[in-house]
Amino acid sequence: MPSSPTTAPPVHNSDGRLTEDYVQNAFHGYLKSSLAQAKAERLVDVDMLSSAEGDLMITGSWHGSIELSTS
Repeated sequence: MPSSPTTAPPVHNSDGRLTEDYVQNAFHGYLKSSLAQAKAERLVDVDMLSSAEGDLMITGSWHGSIELSTS
């Protein structure tokens, strides 16, 4: 059975504004990219990233994990 194509979530709501999901996903992508770059340049280390991730989880502001690859 062929798989059905997936539909991307809407970028704009009915008012023409960006949806909250779109903004959150875009920010998460930007954050991951920025942290990967900082790690590659040795501006932050793994311990600091782990600590920051824990801090964000405690405040309830984090909805995922930071998995950085610098290869």
